[in-house]
Amino acid sequence: MAAEDGVPLRGIRWNRDPGGPLEGTVLCLHGLCSDANGMELVGRHLARAGLDVIAPDYRGHGLSGPTTARRLTIRQLARDARRICTELDVSEAWIFSQSLGGKVAVEMLDAPDPSLDIKGLFAFAPPWRLRKAPLKKLPKALLSSLKHIRNMARTAGWSAARTPSRQEYTVMTDMPDLHQPTMRAEVKSVSLRRFARLFLIMKFSDFGKRGDWTLKSETPIHLYAGRNDRAINNRQLELLAEHQEMRLTWLECHHVSLMTNETPAHEIGNSIIGRIAEAR
Repeated sequence: MAAEDGVPLRGIRWNRDPGGPLEGTVLCLHGLCSDANGMELVGRHLARAGLDVIAPDYRGHGLSGPTTARRLTIRQLARDARRICTELDVSEAWIFSQSLGGKVAVEMLDAPDPSLDIKGLFAFAPPWRLRKAPLKKLPKALLSSLKHIRNMARTAGWSAARTPSRQEYTVMTDMPDLHQPTMRAEVKSVSLRRFARLFLIMKFSDFGKRGDWTLKSETPIHLYAGRNDRAINNRQLELLAEHQEMRLTWLECHHVSLMTNETPAHEIGNSIIGRIAEAR
């Protein structure tokens, strides 16, 4: 299928096991520079429970088509996700997001589409904050962000262009959060320029309006955090959960563990299955 501007959108669909106890659809939104394969372990587990699972590749990611920098925004990724649901005749769905996918999910909740009823959001390690980061921390954040982009440039190549691909995450059991070979492959799959753009959008949203948690949606939100996460500020998630009275479940895992390790993937899958069953 194609987005409204003609960009081809691809992904993976794990059809429900008709013998499973549940029915419904789960839309899986992957993280920065990742792709639909990152949802495989959780997605297959949910499908075995009877849920239909849809995992798109964002535009400019995985095997979806290329896009301009101007169109590579959180708002556009949310539009694309809604369009995918429309094209697949999905009128209601639960959302499971990982990392950057949490920002896409919030955009979907913040600008709801009457044709799509979002029943709930399960967000693992989203880059959310309760309040804006203080401006005095901006120079340090800018310096650390530029260093990270420089390191990725040295790893993937300063002129790294996009090579459409999906990563084989399921063969990388116990991969650490900062696994250089995987990060290099991910950056090359989107291009260095697109990686830098999305990374900066994610990091500097801490200083913008999204830093304040002002979401008015009444959709239930369930937070998950990895105790050994090296990419996300878990303290901010703790404060957010307490302030907004969200459920927060801790997993003994890293930021990338749900993509590579069956144990935490099945743990969060069972939690999602249980909460969907409770809501029925």
